[in-house]
Order: sequence, then C-alpha cells, then structure tokens
Amino acid sequence: MKLNKNIKFFCCLVIFSFVLTKDFSFNSNVFFGYDTNPLRLSSNEISNLDSNPQILGNADEVESPYLGFKMSLKKKMKKEKIQLSFNVKSAFYALNKDKNNYNFSFNFKKSFGKYKNFIFDYFLMPDFSLREYEDRDLYIVCEDNLNDCLLSSHFSIEKVRFYLTFMNPKKSSLKIGIIHERQIFDENFTEFDLKIIGPVIEFKSKYKKINYSIYHERLKADNYTYLDGSFSTAYADRSYLQNRYKF
Repeated sequence: MKLNKNIKFFCCLVIFSFVLTKDFSFNSNVFFGYDTNPLRLSSNEISNLDSNPQILGNADEVESPYLGFKMSLKKKMKKEKIQLSFNVKSAFYALNKDKNNYNFSFNFKKSFGKYKNFIFDYFLMPDFSLREYEDRDLYIVCEDNLNDCLLSSHFSIEKVRFYLTFMNPKKSSLKIGIIHERQIFDENFTEFDLKIIGPVIEFKSKYKKINYSIYHERLKADNYTYLDGSFSTAYADRSYLQNRYKF
C-alpha cells in the first residue's frame, strides 16, 4: 500500500521522541471480543453462502472472536512545555486472519504561555482488510462467471491534524485547525481513493454551571483517480463536500 512507507518514518519519530528521552510513562491493556459479522456481509449474502462461498475470502466462518491490545507511551517535558504521546492498537481475529489489523497514533502538544497551545495529531492504519468485492475492471474478461471477479479489498487511512487553541481566564476556549486525510485503496480498487482536507473550529465555554461547545468542520474530498483511464473510474466521481456541526 502507498502509505506503508510512512510506518518507517513513524517508528523513527517514536524512537527519537521516547527512547532518546527519559522519564516517560507506559500503559497497556488487553481486550477480548466477539464480532458476529466482521466482513459486514448482507443478510442476503449470508443466506447464499452455500452457492457463493467465495464471498468469505480466507475466513473460516462469518463470525469470529478476537483478541486485542493497546499500548500507550507518554512523555512530559516541563521545561520545554511539551507533551508527547504515542499509541498502538491491534486486533487479531481467530477465524478470519485477513481482518487482523493495527494502527498508530501520535500527539504533540506545545504550550506558549498559559493560554495558547499548538497541537499536532497523526493517525495511521495501514493495509486494513475490508472484504471480497467485484472488480469492475475485470468484467470484460469474466462476465460468464462474476465470482472470478471477486478480489480482496484493502485500504490504508492516514489522518493529520493541526490545531491552535486559545483560552482566556474565564475558561472559555477557541480551537482552530486544519484536517488532512488520505484513504488509499489497493491497486484493484483505486476508484475509491480520496484526499480529504478542510478547516475546523470549536468554541467551548461555561455559563453558570452549564458547559457548552460549538463545533464546525468543512471537508472537501477529492476522488483524484476519477477518469484515470480505467473502466471503474469512468462513470462515478466520488468527490464530495461535507459540513459537520456539533453542539
């Protein structure tokens, strides 16, 4: 996947931030779960498994128990007024190993005086397995048996966020920032690739004993593989504009 090369950079960043510094804290936990439909198959697809078992891919069953863990490293550099945190989360599926997944996140916070902060958030989930899908670019060669067009779909997601926060002595705060996100699918399903970018603003305050907040983000998604010459990208531009509000 195109984003996998970022893992090396991410590991170097963690080593520099934590291994070469002292006095960091470490936390970890283990969790267990059971997913009745990790492939997100429809009820019709499940009822037709006898005639179309290929939809399961490499899975043994529709359902699967899973085991997961989460690790967190945190570091405070009081003199420099910097806080660092690094998280790893992973899950392992007993009956569907293709759904095994992991993700990383990194947070950097720098304070400028008492009331101003700069925040950098980074999230990466590489090579996440979705399910078996029909590759429309293969229709012309397997139109007699569409099951031959079923291929495993994977995607990677990367999120980068920058924020500036301002707080006044009365405990109200303002956060402004920008979001940049990439959703990159494997080479068989590039028609779904997206680049998403947009501003975000959030205001928090307190009136008497009531806390309230107002949040807005405006995201523009670019389906940059549209009309790249393949059959699957010729008829659908998946770009979109989205406004989110939260009160």
